[in-house]
Amino acid sequence: MDGLVPGTRRAAPDTRDRLIAELDRRGVETRPFFVPIPELPPYAGAIRRAHPVSTDLARRGLNLPTYGDLTNSDVDEIVSRVRQALSSLAAERSTCV
Repeated sequence: MDGLVPGTRRAAPDTRDRLIAELDRRGVETRPFFVPIPELPPYAGAIRRAHPVSTDLARRGLNLPTYGDLTNSDVDEIVSRVRQALSSLAAERSTCV
């Protein structure tokens, strides 16, 4: 395990943004994962402690489409496009080495 959360892997800081751009080209809307609660404005003056897991997830995570009318077919199509995008990024990376 090389991520802070079991089952995850650390990614270069720009990987999420490149994946978001690639998914956008493929018609998949995404959003950044979330802002950790300690970084929200109401907590700006609070005593700060390290929150490595939430900070790491916020930096690397993204939200894929989720809504009440999402069908299994929609999910299959989203998964297919995510796989295509990841394959495209992996191919880019292998040609840059």
